[in-house]
Amino acid sequence: MQDTCVCARALNYKTVVVGIKGVQFRALEGLLEGYPITVRGVSPEKLLRLGRLDGLVVLTRLVNHKHSNHAKRIAPERVVWVGHGAAAAVADAIIAFYGLWN
Repeated sequence: MQDTCVCARALNYKTVVVGIKGVQFRALEGLLEGYPITVRGVSPEKLLRLGRLDGLVVLTRLVNHKHSNHAKRIAPERVVWVGHGAAAAVADAIIAFYGLWN
């Protein structure tokens, strides 16, 4: 008998993180290892040049209102703002958004 259940592990969720780079971004990738999440890091200015996004957009405390307003236009209903913390807080927000707790 074939299983018709669609498991969350079979999906690959796309996430754009704005404002984290370098060591913190590598730490974020390490925290999300083992989850079906593809993370892309962009600068706030690069976000302004992006078009329509179909994944989650995570904004950090380093992003101002101009960038957050643009994010709301290109990814409606999928924008999360993390006001404090670094890689761990962003990873927790991504995992919570997709409901992938272990």
